[in-house]
Amino acid sequence: MMHPQITMQLIQILEKTVSPDKNELLSAKNFLEQAAESNLPEFLKALSDILVTVTNSP
Repeated sequence: MMHPQITMQLIQILEKTVSPDKNELLSAKNFLEQAAESNLPEFLKALSDILVTVTNSP
């Protein structure tokens, strides 16, 4: 499991992917693309950890 602060940051970024604010949407998209490019296996693991944790925001 990732560090809780990193997990929370990633959840906040994911929440911004559905924002009506174009700046937040673009920022989230850029962050996610960079994370995937820098270490795809770790990024996918972090996303999986978030998905399986039922206490995370819907």
